[in-house]
Amino acid sequence: MTDVVSPIVCLNSSALGPERLNLFDNYATMTKDQVILSNKYLDTWVDEPYIQESMSFLKIALKANVDPDLWTRCYEEHLSAPVECQTGPLMLYLVLHHLQNCSESTLNLLLIKVRNLNIKDHAGEDIDHIVCLVNTAVTQLKSSSNEDRKYITHDFSKDLLHLFQTTSVPSFNQVFADIETSKQVEADSIGSPVVQ
Repeated sequence: MTDVVSPIVCLNSSALGPERLNLFDNYATMTKDQVILSNKYLDTWVDEPYIQESMSFLKIALKANVDPDLWTRCYEEHLSAPVECQTGPLMLYLVLHHLQNCSESTLNLLLIKVRNLNIKDHAGEDIDHIVCLVNTAVTQLKSSSNEDRKYITHDFSKDLLHLFQTTSVPSFNQVFADIETSKQVEADSIGSPVVQ
């Protein structure tokens, strides 16, 4: 039970909004209040016993598989919710949020690490592994960004094009050098410093 529903008016109507989110996919952009409201809705309007059992089982499974210190930190915050909302989905949200919540210095370090990656330095120059590392970093940087602070900077595309020119295979490097050149020409033609 990792879905979060969006009730329109939780206590007065069983109507749901069109949005249905999955905690694993959307936890970074969700709020604790959204999860609490979803739990409140399910407690108030859904009579299917398997729903409540599933939410309870999720909480039990998390407790058995989460580091005790992390569990304790999340559980204290979990107890601040109304009793009927203290279920597995809320606990999962809190655990994911604590795991994802990086400090500013950690995120800056991650950005520097991506910018300084060199494919030649990795065993077998495994491009799939590099792409996986970059995707993971980008996901973390995007999910940690907000209106006040964007971690994916305007020149990040250029950094990635440079990264893919660090192999020991000249023809592979040339493909990305050509892309960089054409994108820079395109940017220059519209007076933009940004390579999209």
